[in-house]
Amino acid sequence: MKENKFTAWIKKTHLVYLLIAVALYLIKALLYFSIAKIPVTVHQFHMEIDNYIPFIKYFYVFYVAYYVTPEIFLWALSFYNKKKYWKLVFAVCAANIFCCICFVVYQVQMVRAPGYPMDIAFTDIKSVSDFFDFAVSAQYRADADALNCFPSLHATMGCLEVLLGLKLCRGEKRQPAALRILPVVFGVGCILSTMFIKQHYFIDAAAGVVLMITLYFITSKVIDFVELDWDETKSVMIITSEGQIVADAIYKGLGRTVTFMKGEGFVSNSEKDIIYCVITRAEIYEMRKIIQSLDIEAFTTISDVS
Repeated sequence: MKENKFTAWIKKTHLVYLLIAVALYLIKALLYFSIAKIPVTVHQFHMEIDNYIPFIKYFYVFYVAYYVTPEIFLWALSFYNKKKYWKLVFAVCAANIFCCICFVVYQVQMVRAPGYPMDIAFTDIKSVSDFFDFAVSAQYRADADALNCFPSLHATMGCLEVLLGLKLCRGEKRQPAALRILPVVFGVGCILSTMFIKQHYFIDAAAGVVLMITLYFITSKVIDFVELDWDETKSVMIITSEGQIVADAIYKGLGRTVTFMKGEGFVSNSEKDIIYCVITRAEIYEMRKIIQSLDIEAFTTISDVS
């Protein structure tokens, strides 16, 4: 059946991949704000190194970019390497679950920049510097309790962007340079911004980076293991009276060629087409759908290829 224009447009634009990335963020945000309402004992992780981290309000750009850029970069990656896309998606899912569990039992309260004005209004903006003062003070007012997640979600997503740019895009010649450079810039900026605008302690950000690297390594190994299993080859033998039609459908649907043989039923004495084909385990479901849609009386056997 010929697909309609809307379906073709969805496939061409990889809209589903973008929606998955956006859905991950929305679920994470919903969980975070729901958990933040639960009264728990808060902790502080202030260390000596935090005293040496400067307050740089201009990094607020990278802090708010966290809400948009990871989804965009993941979506862009789906056009070039779907396997790497899914590795990152599963790593993000695992990181979100881990961070939310930690947030339930161990909330961290940040000590803000001392003496920083909290009542800057939009009408006070006279320069670029004033704009960033307004933006940071607005962030502080919105997050008045200064409750944060340990490990830092900003740092985990920032590390994701760095991984996407440095490791995952390596060796992909088709990818534009922007897809290798911009994720690294925004990722590093996001990690630093959590400390530079005093939203997270150093240990929060460091834990977020370690968490994402660890979970990406684990999910990559799991996906590679599952993929090896699904790439296992199987031989399929189909006995049908619609040999040519079934063979054409297999070739069009799976891109697999077949071998024809002729057979005869022992009892019915009717002539049958015997189709032999080799497929992967992942293609078994689609093969069965093709056969059942064309000949419900077809007899099929599937066995391992030695």
